[in-house]
Amino acid sequence: MSGCGLCPDGGATPAELAGPALDADGWLAGVLRGYEVPGWFAVFPPRHVESVDALSDGEADELGGALRRLTAAVRSATSCEKVYAVSFGERLPHFHVLIMAVPADLPAELRGAALIGGKDRLNDPAAACDVAQQVAERLRRP
Repeated sequence: MSGCGLCPDGGATPAELAGPALDADGWLAGVLRGYEVPGWFAVFPPRHVESVDALSDGEADELGGALRRLTAAVRSATSCEKVYAVSFGERLPHFHVLIMAVPADLPAELRGAALIGGKDRLNDPAAACDVAQQVAERLRRP
């Protein structure tokens, strides 16, 4: 048990998830509270680590597959132009990856690194939950 609040300790879904927990090849994914933007997901490792270099070789290999499958499912569910994958971890010592769908009609001032600052402007909990359900369906397919 890490007690960090974001980890799926003991298989439990983190309280910070606003919607369903998705299985992305053994990594937990879900819509993070406060980041309820359609096509945005947080991807959590199966155990608490504070940085990507703390992953085992196997976990790192699994992360690549999980991100590839989740990104493809997000792209399919949203018809977005791009999907960003970023990791920060300065305010909370915890490693996770934020997946962010980038719609074709996104204003220029919200592109690139500015997208994270636009989350409140793009927030739509109902649409985020709908996309999460669509992504979950796609992840269940072989």
